[in-house]
Amino acid sequence: MVEDSEKPKLVWFLIWKGVVYVPRGESYVAKMAEYANANYVFSDLNGTGSAKVTLEDLLLRGSDADVAVYSSYRVKNVSDLLEIDSRLSEIKAVKTGRIYRISEDYWQLGLLHTDVVVKDLAAIYHPDKFKDYKPRFFVKLEK
Repeated sequence: MVEDSEKPKLVWFLIWKGVVYVPRGESYVAKMAEYANANYVFSDLNGTGSAKVTLEDLLLRGSDADVAVYSSYRVKNVSDLLEIDSRLSEIKAVKTGRIYRISEDYWQLGLLHTDVVVKDLAAIYHPDKFKDYKPRFFVKLEK
């Protein structure tokens, strides 16, 4: 899809009741990042599903991520995200405005339309290649 492009660094996470969850290296998230030509920062975590990591590990690995995806539709803007933990502002993608969340219907429809999800992610990772494309299952968090 965008093989000749530079691979941006991706961090994908969820914080629920103070616990940080990230997709493992063999999860569908990691596979879709690979298909859309991105480097997922937790690709070395063996297995599928999610892993619990510390916030410190998230910040250590994800601080220079070009793109961040928050795996919930409950946050509506960057302020909502920073209310969860203000240290998330240390992530490059949050500073530069390349932070996204999943859409409200991601779990119902997104996984049935993985082709659209991968195209959405490619457009998020490589916006210069998809100038007129609006992602269907991801929402950019505004300040």
